[in-house]
Amino acid sequence: MNSVFTIPAPSFTNLQIERILKSHFGISGHVESLYGDRDQNLLIKTKKLHYILKVFNVHEKKEIIDFQDIAINYIRKNDSEILVPLTLDQKRIIQNGKTYTFKLLKYLEGEFLHEKAMSSHDYTNMGFFMGRLSTALIGFNHKAAYRLFEWDCRRIDIIKTNLNFIKNQTEKDTILFFLNQYTENVVPFLHKLRMSVIHNDGNDHNILINHKHKTFGIIDFGDMIHSFHIIEPAVAIAYIYLDNRNPFENVYAFLKGYHTVFPLETIELKLILYFMCMRLCTTVTMSAWRKKLFPSNKYLKISEKPAWTALNTLSKKNLSQLSNDLLKNVG
Repeated sequence: MNSVFTIPAPSFTNLQIERILKSHFGISGHVESLYGDRDQNLLIKTKKLHYILKVFNVHEKKEIIDFQDIAINYIRKNDSEILVPLTLDQKRIIQNGKTYTFKLLKYLEGEFLHEKAMSSHDYTNMGFFMGRLSTALIGFNHKAAYRLFEWDCRRIDIIKTNLNFIKNQTEKDTILFFLNQYTENVVPFLHKLRMSVIHNDGNDHNILINHKHKTFGIIDFGDMIHSFHIIEPAVAIAYIYLDNRNPFENVYAFLKGYHTVFPLETIELKLILYFMCMRLCTTVTMSAWRKKLFPSNKYLKISEKPAWTALNTLSKKNLSQLSNDLLKNVG
């Protein structure tokens, strides 16, 4: 069965995009390609303004696209200082016999976190920001959030399925170790965890800072789901842990900021590292699956190598003790 994960992202040429912009949006400008996984993302530079043009995967459902806009507007209503990519125009356009959704978005000025050297203070500010985002989403709901989604890291059944695409037995054993840790230490307590709609991709390629190094904006709402709330900060600390010389110092710094704005329950703090590990397992197993389908997609490899490095390091540590240490430092 085809889905946004099995069908290649749109691949319109810059010339095709220029023609579509002029004929359907009344805009003329320079087109630059940006990173994209399931969708095609482009930076549009006109003489006066910049825009982002997103061309959705042909298999993306309309209710998922609408869900993103509704969530963004909800966030803006509750916290106008959180900058999010507002939709300026959207059109369904037939190209090559297929119908694509083209969405023109407001361009957010700023620098992505991965483009700067981050201090412990910066990670705390990042935590403040993500806590504000969670606060702004309180009470939000939408039927599209209840989808079966491959990037929902509580779905260990999906991790197990994608494990079949990893041929190295040592790597398989590493994933199985974390799956067992999750089953033994997390599953018995799942009924105690809060659930909500979450952004689900708060990483350093999606979060923006301004010229004063203040975290202020977030993009890419395509992974939003209704799941365990603790997954929101767990995703963030998973990326903080990657390729970081002082991973736990910075994880603590982020969580202190987040916890200050959006208090986490004791059980959530006890389990968050297990969810962090599940996110890393999701990263490498998703990459293994989709590299088979799209071997030339460089986007799929961005986090894979550092995720394996992190998993190999964490597999040699006592997660229970690490969780107790975290609780002492953050709770």
